[in-house]
Amino acid sequence: MRCWNWFIQSNRARDTRETAALAHLTNELIDRFNVGRARVYLAGLSAGGAMAINLAVTYPDLYAAAAIHSGLAFGGANEHLSALCAMNDGRGTICLPKLEADVARTRTLPLIVFHGDADDTLHPLNSEQITKMSLSLNSQSTDTQVCTTTRTE
Repeated sequence: MRCWNWFIQSNRARDTRETAALAHLTNELIDRFNVGRARVYLAGLSAGGAMAINLAVTYPDLYAAAAIHSGLAFGGANEHLSALCAMNDGRGTICLPKLEADVARTRTLPLIVFHGDADDTLHPLNSEQITKMSLSLNSQSTDTQVCTTTRTE
């Protein structure tokens, strides 16, 4: 399917695989074009929306805000089959990364979420999952599952 592999556990960790490559590219563009960090926005559609969520959660210090169209919440799947299930029914488990005891979340990235109600690929409930995930990050609440992401390269 040649899409972003947003569901692979190592792509939901800071400084590994696809998230690290995209963050590195972002930093290179910031430096090359002398862009103020407060003006760097993130957007994604479908698998790109899910990958944008991964970046929003793991690199909130790099982007000013994010726009997600027909994406999926962070940790909603961990392999191809669960990814297809989450896409089809919108009932993936929100699984936020575990913070180290001595590390506080410095900020939560502002999100705007779009999703059509006639989407045949991603169930519209996924947008509600993203909203719930964002609210959980903002409130530091414990009503979502916290997962440990292991780094595998």
